[in-house]
Amino acid sequence: MMIHLILVFISAYLSHFIAHTRQMHRVTSSALSSLILIAIMHLLALYSQTIALSIPSYEVTIFGASFLGMSTHQRIEYKTLWLSALLYFALFNLSKFFIIPLGGTLGFLAFIATVTTVLIADFLRKRSKFFAPELVKE
Repeated sequence: MMIHLILVFISAYLSHFIAHTRQMHRVTSSALSSLILIAIMHLLALYSQTIALSIPSYEVTIFGASFLGMSTHQRIEYKTLWLSALLYFALFNLSKFFIIPLGGTLGFLAFIATVTTVLIADFLRKRSKFFAPELVKE
């Protein structure tokens, strides 16, 4: 369970990083970050039987969390992406008992987590300096 949480954070931040620092298209950055992390997990599976048995669930977790990084930096910044990833992790773990975690479901869960994060961040921006928007140079 803890590995899944770590993978959610890494996948979300990696796809967000690739999209915004390398000026790649958001879908490409999501696919690339998923590919990189899944390849690393398969390499680790060569040395660990425990990881090898859990590869399918890790792949779904990584792929779904990479959708979080596709959000525009005007809405989700690095300092609010952690909340979105945490919400996605909670929603993903709750929904896997009721819904088959396929592409549409993963995207919907990422959308719900992102919208909730934006609403919370907008609410807190009015009350806290930590969530104040950064000046973005374009």
